[in-house]
Amino acid sequence: MGNAHKILSSAINVLEEEIAAGILAAKKLEHQFINVEEVRDNQDQLMARIRRDTHEAVDIFLDAFAALTQQLNSVIDKRKTTSEETIVKKRASTNTNSSQTIVLENDKILKPGESAVFQIILSDDEKNTKIALIKSDFTSNDNYKISQRNISIKPSTLFLKLKEQAEITIEVKTLRTTVPGFYRAILSDKYNPKIIIILSFQIEN
Repeated sequence: MGNAHKILSSAINVLEEEIAAGILAAKKLEHQFINVEEVRDNQDQLMARIRRDTHEAVDIFLDAFAALTQQLNSVIDKRKTTSEETIVKKRASTNTNSSQTIVLENDKILKPGESAVFQIILSDDEKNTKIALIKSDFTSNDNYKISQRNISIKPSTLFLKLKEQAEITIEVKTLRTTVPGFYRAILSDKYNPKIIIILSFQIEN
């Protein structure tokens, strides 16, 4: 929200400057074209003018506020979109009747030093299940590696009750020195050997 605060502050400063400039200009025009003393002596005319000027000032503030709100919403939506694009989410079942391969591919092309986040929503309709994913290195097509030390899995161990859903988040932090390429890693489950998870993403400079 840092960008939103900056935009808000800048917009308010600009609005204050424009209003101040408008007031000065209005006073100059008033003295040039209007007999101020005469208007002040005529209370009805003075009140009518105050009402008209007040309505115009309110309209200016409402227009400025609407424009500012639209700009802030645009910034917030953009940040939400950016955040969502960096997270790959998928649902899967841990039922062990047959082998299951879960593939998660990050569509966003990363730059060296950026992170990829994968989320898996797991459930089991048969029994209570214990899950503990085993890390492995990411390897590129050219055999460059990203160490499993750069992978964090939260929670590291998960106890899943019957028909309950739970989420595992896997974050991969690349280094600024990471060589561009397509990287893949295969994760397995310590307690469910039939479950295989394949993670992949691309890095470009």
